[in-house]
Amino acid sequence: MDNPISLINIPSITVVVPSFNQANTLKQTLTSILDHNNPEGLEVLVFDAMSTDGTGDILNQWANRCTIIREKDRGQSDAINKGFIKAKGDIICWLNSDDIFFPHALDQVRQRFSENPSAQVISGRGVHLYQDGGFKILFPENLDFENFLSKDLQINILQPTVFFRRDLLEKLGGINPQLHYVMDSDLWYRFIKANAVWLTVDDFYSAARVHTKTKTSSGGLTRLFEH
Repeated sequence: MDNPISLINIPSITVVVPSFNQANTLKQTLTSILDHNNPEGLEVLVFDAMSTDGTGDILNQWANRCTIIREKDRGQSDAINKGFIKAKGDIICWLNSDDIFFPHALDQVRQRFSENPSAQVISGRGVHLYQDGGFKILFPENLDFENFLSKDLQINILQPTVFFRRDLLEKLGGINPQLHYVMDSDLWYRFIKANAVWLTVDDFYSAARVHTKTKTSSGGLTRLFEH
């Protein structure tokens, strides 16, 4: 697919993909990254925790287009942090292996950072997906450019729509490996506490799958205590 955005003098980007037993969605995830964005300046790091469901066969098909690390880890947060340490891109993000980026989303993000050199974090809009891939709901439904923290301190931003500069991440030390449900929100709070320059845009970047078996839906009291 031809890319409509010129990426001359555009910052590079790294996508970290934590993976474990998501063979039914992993191909769609990798396709959304590698088939719909300019490959120049794009680094994709897949950290698979020794999946047993056929994930390895899928990853073998993509081995010439991304870096694949298959090893045991201490959970999703640990895998993401391993990716952050290895990442070489100017801009960093992560995409879970059941979520997707919209076509050219990464190219658009890189363009936004190029046009806004003072921005340290950029976030956009996304949608929730049903398990079968059908669109569920826009998120957030009403984007508030000034106040994306709700009154109960919940951040109304979808995780795979957030992108940040590597030097900011290195300054703050990655995500908290002790957190398994709200490690994303914890990092966003730390961005805010550090007075990071955060640009919120009305661009649609990604879709996150939500169903009863996802960590967000099944965390119960443990997730509540983390909050």
